[in-house]
Amino acid sequence: PGNNLNYYSEKIHVSRSTLYRQLPVINHFLGTYGIHIESSRSLYTLTTEDEYVCRRFFTTFLFEVYQYKTFPFIDNSWNDFYKNRIPVIYEKNNEPISDLQLSYYSMYYHFSILRERTGNPLKSISSSLGKQIPFNEEQVTFLKTNSILSHDTLLDIESSIYIHRHTLFSKTDKIFISETTHFIDAIYTTFSLKNDTVTKKLLIDFLVDLCINVKYFQVPYHFFYDRFSPFAQQIKQDHKLIFDTLTQLIRDFGNKLQLDFTIYEHHLIYLFIVTLPSILDANLDKPFLIISNYSKEHSQFMAGTIQKHLALNPTDFYDNFFIPP
Repeated sequence: PGNNLNYYSEKIHVSRSTLYRQLPVINHFLGTYGIHIESSRSLYTLTTEDEYVCRRFFTTFLFEVYQYKTFPFIDNSWNDFYKNRIPVIYEKNNEPISDLQLSYYSMYYHFSILRERTGNPLKSISSSLGKQIPFNEEQVTFLKTNSILSHDTLLDIESSIYIHRHTLFSKTDKIFISETTHFIDAIYTTFSLKNDTVTKKLLIDFLVDLCINVKYFQVPYHFFYDRFSPFAQQIKQDHKLIFDTLTQLIRDFGNKLQLDFTIYEHHLIYLFIVTLPSILDANLDKPFLIISNYSKEHSQFMAGTIQKHLALNPTDFYDNFFIPP
């Protein structure tokens, strides 16, 4: 922040005039998330109505721009610090964390430090019920050399990392947990899956987090490219009935909560199938009878069309005689 347009145009490799013309468009987009680019004496800076949402927005944005990698944005020493520190935070608060979340929150941690350094503190969004973990001796030594922020400020940043978890987040609507549990139970029932308490809890945790994000923050998990789409499209091609069934269950879930999960459908299909691969072994075929009063060929045409659409194997009956498929 605090530079002129010549500085920013050089950084992003566009002309100054192009950047100036695009500022209203950029601000219109950022305004959706309560963020605005302001200028004073031809020097520009970001302002925001909600610092936490701003940090989530730019973390998601940068994480996607850098193709889900942190090393182009964060140097190795800080990257090591985050990747040693963040899992401990989650472990001490009895919360799971994936490798993708670790990279994402490393980016969030780093961006938060930059915002704090430039005079944009994070106001408390909730009372954290989690445990703050003191820095060990090695981390204290590292911070003395590399950080100008106080330990209390860094601990507040860490609180904002794990505060979103539904067990620690005061904004959580109880209906999220209730309806998410029913939704996961419906998936297990529909696909005749063996009950697994641990896996169910992981899925419920993820979905409640998603509900919180969709309802309260509305920062999408991706802006440019849905990297789960190719996987979901392959499932649609190879297992159309399973794809359609999962999609309908997701939409019913969203309707009950009055939340729009449209942009997350492929992500959720990926999540369920990778976490519960036996879904693909489920037998969802239901018997139905195709009868035509016009001709045998007409009934064959209708049956073939439905067979192709639903990827089913037919059993044909002509004049009460069974003909193997």
